Amino acid sequence: MIARVARRLPRRPAPATILALACLAVPFAIEAMRIIASTYHVYLSDDLAIVDLHVRDAIHWNQQLGPLDRFGWNHPGPAYFYLLSVPARVFGSGARSEFLGALGINALSALATIWVVRRRCGRRSALWCAACIGLLCTELISTSPGATTFSESHLGALVSPWNPDVVILPLLLVGVLCAAGATGSPISLLGAALVGSFCVQTNIATFPLVATLLAAGCIAAVIRWLLRRRRTRAPETAEPVDSVDASLRTWTAGAPGSRSGRWTTWLLIGGLVLLVLVWLPPVVQQIWGHPGNLALIWRFFTANHPPHSLQTGLWSILAVDDVFLFGLPEEMSFLLGSTPRAAGVILAGVVLVGVLAVFIGARRRNRLACALGAASLLGFVVCILAVTRIVGAVYGYLVLWEIGMPVLGLIGLGSALLDTGARADSPAPRIRASARAPQALRITQGLRGWRPSAGTLVSGLAAVTFSVVLCVQMADLPPLRAASDPTVEKAWQLVGPHLPRSTEQVYLRDAGVDLYGLFTFFGLFDELQVRGFNPRVNPFLQTEVGPLYLSEGREPFQIVLYPPSPAVTRMAGYVGHTPDAGIVILSGPPAR
Repeated sequence: MIARVARRLPRRPAPATILALACLAVPFAIEAMRIIASTYHVYLSDDLAIVDLHVRDAIHWNQQLGPLDRFGWNHPGPAYFYLLSVPARVFGSGARSEFLGALGINALSALATIWVVRRRCGRRSALWCAACIGLLCTELISTSPGATTFSESHLGALVSPWNPDVVILPLLLVGVLCAAGATGSPISLLGAALVGSFCVQTNIATFPLVATLLAAGCIAAVIRWLLRRRRTRAPETAEPVDSVDASLRTWTAGAPGSRSGRWTTWLLIGGLVLLVLVWLPPVVQQIWGHPGNLALIWRFFTANHPPHSLQTGLWSILAVDDVFLFGLPEEMSFLLGSTPRAAGVILAGVVLVGVLAVFIGARRRNRLACALGAASLLGFVVCILAVTRIVGAVYGYLVLWEIGMPVLGLIGLGSALLDTGARADSPAPRIRASARAPQALRITQGLRGWRPSAGTLVSGLAAVTFSVVLCVQMADLPPLRAASDPTVEKAWQLVGPHLPRSTEQVYLRDAGVDLYGLFTFFGLFDELQVRGFNPRVNPFLQTEVGPLYLSEGREPFQIVLYPPSPAVTRMAGYVGHTPDAGIVILSGPPAR
């Protein structure tokens, strides 16, 4: 009877685990409710307008490629747009769904990172992980004029759906999953491949980091498997007990044929199928497209572009990492490559944290902490080398995603110091380790009150502190309507009354406008599509908006954006000026 009751007892989430997850779930929920409550129509421009356009294409399963790059090709795949299409199907397409989707991606990445650390290391480590991610989020949420760009909007990098920003927290999750995979979790390696595919498809600049961490995790996992197999074959040699890994082994692996073993098998099969589906659209486009986007990317990166020096790469990465000392604005406003402030202190801190995580983790047999420290050091070096391959000037947004590497080291160092194997605040693994104890005794142990240790209190206090700060910052963010572009709004107000009905095709072209005029151009193109028109462009702009919007030469109306000048006001069909362009509407198809 007692045995049956023991089997039916639910696994109660530990208070430390609940607190770690809540410390980040609550701030993200605050901003999510603010975005959902917004009813203001937001006019988007430039990159965000193109994101909005491609999300609607993804709703109809027509999107094959990722975001546009400034050199004329697209990032590898559309995984980001299909993820954003999920809230768009619920709340309708538009800025509200995209900002909510980006916030959801960051929230899920943060919570998944905490959960992986908790499963592989312990509850105190989970609280410390929540504190480290909270620190990172408080830096990314900056909305000062110097910290945001025209593409991010005024809500900051943590909420922005701009693709250079949305990969930061998923990359942190990739690093933790690779470290967990290196310690013996094949599910974690598959998860790293899936999340890493999202990062690479959304921002190809992350490819060197994702590929290196994933390869290192796979190599470490294979070596570990070979060593365990060799020890198993030796009859006189018993495998040394790892105080952390052994206590969690029954949580992460099941006996062959058991329910947990079958569940793991189905997860592996489902993950592999999903991985194939994620890469299917760009492969199909490469086969049927002329030219294929993957071929364009290959030609671009194998061309003879002048590289940057290693010193430029080092200074750029240190300038990104100094946000923990000086905040975010410099990275978004200035070119990188010159000597950053406190370069020596930052370099010593990043290297010291990683080395200490490896050393202390190895001494205390905390494999995840050791792997996280190694991943932070390896990622730091890979990012320096990746910067040397950037074509053109090194702007902050091109390498801002590296900011997660020092956080990996911090998580590893804290885990090594907090979870040494005693696990005084983790009764559940101890119950499963004492399988020979009487059933009644095990039930008593499981129902015994939770007794937090000093390490739990310290890490919990840090997590709660950053959570409170993050909640205040979230509540203080500008409303969603602050992301609206007044220039695009004015352009639509000038154009809308002169268009007869929303089912007509409209040909939109620019006649030599500058960069900011192009921002308005793409914002107006997106707005026309939102309003039910069928905008079309010439072949020179189909890379930006996609082949679905290529002009057929039979559009009954033309909208032309000219550089602002008094001469435009005398043209036939002139309807008005925005700060960036003069707008002319003509009847009849475009000239071939």
